[in-house]
Amino acid sequence: MAGKLGNRKVVLITGAKQGIGYQTSLQLAHRNWKVIMADNQDLSDAKERIVKATLNRTVSANTLDLSSERSIKKFVTWMNSNEEHLDVLINNAGLFTTGNGADNLEKLLYVNHLGPFLLTYLLTDLLKKCSPSRIIFLSSSGAFFNDLNPDLNPNAPYFGLTKESLKCFGVLKTYYNTKALNMLISKEFSRRLQQCNVTSNCLHPGMTNTSFLVRNCDMSYLAKVIFQNLVNFTTQDVSEAAKNVVFMTTSPTLTHVSGKYFANYQERRQPRILDDDEFSRRIWQQCELFFALSN
Repeated sequence: MAGKLGNRKVVLITGAKQGIGYQTSLQLAHRNWKVIMADNQDLSDAKERIVKATLNRTVSANTLDLSSERSIKKFVTWMNSNEEHLDVLINNAGLFTTGNGADNLEKLLYVNHLGPFLLTYLLTDLLKKCSPSRIIFLSSSGAFFNDLNPDLNPNAPYFGLTKESLKCFGVLKTYYNTKALNMLISKEFSRRLQQCNVTSNCLHPGMTNTSFLVRNCDMSYLAKVIFQNLVNFTTQDVSEAAKNVVFMTTSPTLTHVSGKYFANYQERRQPRILDDDEFSRRIWQQCELFFALSN
C-alpha cells in the first residue's frame, strides 16, 4: 500500500493536537510513515514531541478549521501543493459542544459532518493517485441511538438535525446523529470510489480516557474534575484506542474492505439506517448542495 509515487506512506490525521489524533500520529511516525497533522490549534509543540520521540523528520503540521469552508479549501490547496499523493485520510477531529462555527452554522454539525465531507471530497484526487488507499471516519457506537428520519422532506436541513433539535434533544443526541451521518457519508464514498480502489470505512475506537467529553461540557470546574476521574476509571487508555486506528490504517487484510463499520479490530453490524441506500444518497446530495459542488 505504499503508493506508486514513492515508498514512504503518507497519512493525514485531523484533530491531531491531542487525544487519539495525537497518539495515532505518534504511532504511525514510529512506523516511519510521513505524518501530516492537522488541527485548528497550534501544533508546534505536538509535532516537535513526536519528531523527538520517533526521530521521524517527515512529520508536518498545518492549521485546519473544519467549521470553516475557507479554511478547508485553503488546507486542501496546501496539500495539493506539497504532496504528490495521500495513502490514508483519517477523519478523527470531532466536537461535543454547541455554538456557531466560523461560517455561522451550528459548529457540532459542521465539524463532525459537513467539514469532514468537504475535506474528503476535495482530497479524493490525491487518494486516487496511490490506490489502493483508504478513508477512515472515526465514529461512535452512539450512532445506533440516532433519530435521523429518512421520511422527512429531503429539503429539510439534514432530515431534522437543526439548531431547534439541540433545544429539544440536547447536545448528546445531536452528537449521535452526526456520528450516524459520518457512517452514511462513509458508505457513499465507498460506493462512489469502489472503481478507483479507494476504500472508506468507519471505526468506533472504544470509550477512551481523553478529555474530549469533559472539556466540552458546560459544568463547574469541580464537576469536570469528578467527571474526568470517572471517565479515566471506566475507559481505556488513549494509546490503546489509537492502536485500533493504526490497525485500520495499516492492516493488509483491509486493503479491499470498504463500506463497513469496525470496533475492537472487528467488523460490526451497522446502524439499521445504513441499510437505506437511498437515504445515503440524499445525505450526500444535501452536502453537495450546501457547498455548491458539481456531481
